[in-house]
Amino acid sequence: MSPRNSLRKVFGLYERELNPWLEQALRRVTRVLDVGANDGYFTFGCAAAFQRLGKTGEIVAFEPQEQHILKLHESLKRQTGNSTRITVIQRFVSRYEGPDMTTLETIEWKTGDQTTDGTR
Repeated sequence: MSPRNSLRKVFGLYERELNPWLEQALRRVTRVLDVGANDGYFTFGCAAAFQRLGKTGEIVAFEPQEQHILKLHESLKRQTGNSTRITVIQRFVSRYEGPDMTTLETIEWKTGDQTTDGTR
């Protein structure tokens, strides 16, 4: 990760033009799909926003690259006291289903504590 991008993320300057829209959107939803989750900036940022709003939410993070999957799982282990359920799926999101690809239509959604797609 570029040190310049890291500092921008720490100070809330990374893609800051999305912050007002995201704040309003998160007030109206309980599920976020982070397609191309990368290092989890939006995944964990949305989880923190849900917590600030006093909401129980669900975030599904799609990321195909192993190095980012490892970081996401490492960060997930450090999440404590957050009622947002985060599921990490190691797949590309595509228009077509394939060995390392999924479509949003083929994901089985279920509310509660269990994910039914088996691809954590």
